[in-house]
Amino acid sequence: MVVADRALRFVQRNYRFFFLFISTSTFLCLYVFVLSWLNIAAQRGSHGGSLLRSMAAEPLSLVLIVYTFVSAWFVGGLTVFHIYLMSTNQVGWFPHLPAVRDYSEMLVDL
Repeated sequence: MVVADRALRFVQRNYRFFFLFISTSTFLCLYVFVLSWLNIAAQRGSHGGSLLRSMAAEPLSLVLIVYTFVSAWFVGGLTVFHIYLMSTNQVGWFPHLPAVRDYSEMLVDL
């Protein structure tokens, strides 16, 4: 029971930082994704208006688009799942401990 209490305290102290990390990672992936598309769109004029030619001329942007698309689905899904957990008050839930599930002050109290 002592180990479970320590784990529960660890989750309570560090959950806001974990949530900040995954939500910031999601926004960073979306930011890089949009900027990579904007970079390709800006190069369209110098390649005769062809999207495929501008994509071929910007291979780094193309790699970033693919990478951030996959990464955004992963960290975005994790962010949405943890938003669900917070909204249903299931953060730090351990079934073998007494039913104390009021963690609403965890994200507010720094």
